[in-house]
Amino acid sequence: MQHKRWTRIMSRLLCFALLLSLMPGMSLPAMAGDPLEPVSYINADGVSENCSDYETVTPSDGAVDWYTGWYVVSGSVSITGGVTLEGDVNLILCDGATLTVESGIDGDGHSLTIYGQSLDTGELIVTANGEDSIGISADDLTINGGTVGATATGDDSTGIYADHLTINGGEVNAGADGSDSDGIYTYSDVTINGGTVGATATGDDSTGISADDDLTINGGSVGATGEEYGINATYSMINGGSVTATGGERGIYSWYDDYGDYGTVRIAAILTVRAGASADAAATVTDLENWDHSEKYVNISGGSVTYIDASSVEQTRSDYTFVTGNTTTWGNSEEVAWYVVSSPYLRIGGGVTLAGNVNLILCDGARLTVESGINGDHSLTIYGQRDGAGLLRASIAATAVTIHGGSVYARGEYGISAGTVTIDGGSVYASSDDNSGISAGTVTINGGSVTARGDDSYGIYASAVTINGGAVVASGGSQAINGTV
Repeated sequence: MQHKRWTRIMSRLLCFALLLSLMPGMSLPAMAGDPLEPVSYINADGVSENCSDYETVTPSDGAVDWYTGWYVVSGSVSITGGVTLEGDVNLILCDGATLTVESGIDGDGHSLTIYGQSLDTGELIVTANGEDSIGISADDLTINGGTVGATATGDDSTGIYADHLTINGGEVNAGADGSDSDGIYTYSDVTINGGTVGATATGDDSTGISADDDLTINGGSVGATGEEYGINATYSMINGGSVTATGGERGIYSWYDDYGDYGTVRIAAILTVRAGASADAAATVTDLENWDHSEKYVNISGGSVTYIDASSVEQTRSDYTFVTGNTTTWGNSEEVAWYVVSSPYLRIGGGVTLAGNVNLILCDGARLTVESGINGDHSLTIYGQRDGAGLLRASIAATAVTIHGGSVYARGEYGISAGTVTIDGGSVYASSDDNSGISAGTVTINGGSVTARGDDSYGIYASAVTINGGAVVASGGSQAINGTV
């Protein structure tokens, strides 16, 4: 009898489950342990990765807590009671998704990293109201993609508040409305490597972007507007990209200005600065070293960049792309593409892929490190400037490598590997622990300083090696130079 009773119970449960599965909008929950469908996202280096361990963000009429881990937004989701971070959170905005959060995201004491997907059409909209209100706050806030909008209304309000803010891509719009308000405020520093950033604050004594320490802009498009200042930072370092700053008092301000120290705003020499009482009244600033940046309107954009060509003649280039921390694909298959490194401390955490033939200009004082090297079935030609003081630290594998100037430190599985390697000038150090420092079909050295080391192989390995000039030092565990010299 007991066996039959359990049989009847189980049959009824199965029938009920089947009935639920046939009802519109109803489905059985996934069993514990069922694997999640992987969700792709674009990381800080512009590379697509997958996440398979995450929670899906769901609508809520109340307050929500997010704990350490990954969260995914798909479709249209609304949270009306605000979000509190109880741990370090990674948020993926799926293409076409929209997450609307009322009453702000409070990440005090934690980090928030926001990612988009390949089309970069996911959106996060955050609002907050009241005195001292904040749209998005976190100790460390990183935005790699998607569209992020954060607005706050009320005196002393802030659109985005963080100790450290890094923007690598996407579109960011931060706004605040009220006296003493800030579109973006950081207790420490702001770094913008790419993307489109708009920061606006309205109300007495308001500032578009305010950083207690450093503001560094390496790329992207940045607009900052405030009733008092467009930008207010202890030090503003603008190495690339385009910047427009507008303020009722000043476009760009540092409290050091009050003491006559105008070295607090540093702008790469390759950039063009226009400043004045308004956009219509702006004129080109010709003496950046002694510029007091007292104007209400400041526009900074890419100007012409010089380089030394193969004949040691200085040339000018105005059509180029700034290299930023997330510029990981260089060139295209249609034409030779020009890239410029202007930042003194620039690092790409992954590798760079050559998608076409590339010319790279290393500005004097610039330094670029590519952790996983530069690779591709195309050519790479490197130019320096007048002092030859730009530095590239990266192993290189390409169909052809030509170095006219600058400094190249290439160390990796292969230091420099190509069908042809030509060195006309500059300083080149190429080394490998297991393979040759320079490996190519043909190597031609016409000038410069070249050091090639292969600890367990050859310094230079090639079918033919031609040395017409320069200073060459080659050493290897097997042989200094392997090939016809």
